[in-house]
Amino acid sequence: MAPRRALLITTSFPRDAADFSGRFVAEHAADLTARGWRVRVLAPPGGWAPAGVERLVYADGGLFAGAGAPERLGAHPLRAGAVAARAVAGLAAALRRHRRPDEHVAAHWLLPCGLLAPGALSYAHGGDVALLERLPAGRALARSLDTRAAALAFVSADLRARFHRLLGRAPRCPHRVLPMGVAAPAPDAAWVARLRARAAGRLVVATVGRLVPIKGLDLLPGALAGRDDVIWMAAGDGPERAGLEAACAGARVPFAPLGVLASGARDALLAVADVFAFPSRALDGRTEGCPVAVMEAIAAGTPVVAARTGGVAEVADPAGARLVPPEDAAALRATLWGLLDDPGGRATLAARHRAAGQRLRWSTVGADHARALRSARPSRP
Repeated sequence: MAPRRALLITTSFPRDAADFSGRFVAEHAADLTARGWRVRVLAPPGGWAPAGVERLVYADGGLFAGAGAPERLGAHPLRAGAVAARAVAGLAAALRRHRRPDEHVAAHWLLPCGLLAPGALSYAHGGDVALLERLPAGRALARSLDTRAAALAFVSADLRARFHRLLGRAPRCPHRVLPMGVAAPAPDAAWVARLRARAAGRLVVATVGRLVPIKGLDLLPGALAGRDDVIWMAAGDGPERAGLEAACAGARVPFAPLGVLASGARDALLAVADVFAFPSRALDGRTEGCPVAVMEAIAAGTPVVAARTGGVAEVADPAGARLVPPEDAAALRATLWGLLDDPGGRATLAARHRAAGQRLRWSTVGADHARALRSARPSRP
């Protein structure tokens, strides 16, 4: 029997093995490949793909690189809007050129990928529904997506509920909740030694992700002020880096911005961390969909303190993570200090996280994604 074929369409995909942008799309492709599928990915420019995955590219004008499309559109709406129009046109042309009639299509991000790929299994991530909620034609677009897709996959029940309110009618296609998965932790031993040396005996608070306002990282300098036994290590980069460095210097909080890390180095950070912090906030209607960074920390057994926003609780509550109200600096500080001062509590929480993390891995959840993709008919010209 010939293997099934899949085409994944995305606006975000790692440019190289160390790039975290759209990493879960790459892991989705890799999981399908491991299950015997022949997988191609249509993505912005870049030369890297997981083993066995073919990468096709389209010109996006740099819209989806760096800080990401939402930040670019907010900072320079007219210029970014023109780039967005060219990027969408480039994606549409590439899709017409490359789409095969025997492929099952998964479109990551409803806008623009879901709209451009009728008959696809279309995934809604954190910013998708927020964008539809803000657009004047959002309801019409939501109804078009619901009519054109083979099925819609939401990475959290929260996103599905918000989409249903926007839709304003009964769904026309199946609507599934399918959180992304995470890879099994594989810490790089050299990085573990390097980070422990840098910690110099201090407790480590770790963060992973883009240094952008929605992540709420500006709350951490105040939350950690007064702890000379703690160092904050941040994996990732972005426009807030200089501001965070200045805030930490003012609060006398040791801060180690590590930049973008490859997966082994990121897993090493989670291995040496005493606490993982995720103080994300709602911003312009956007919230976390299925926060992969939180899932990775849980899978690594790193005790998690997170803000209860978007789909965070759906991942964090079953694992026993400590959740605080978003934007509540006092609660964040009290919860972080309480966990940092309780080694026994951290050990108990770490064991609970590791047990829960087994259910979050692609080796477990990937079967649900593959089943949903099989149920979508292969595309036809």
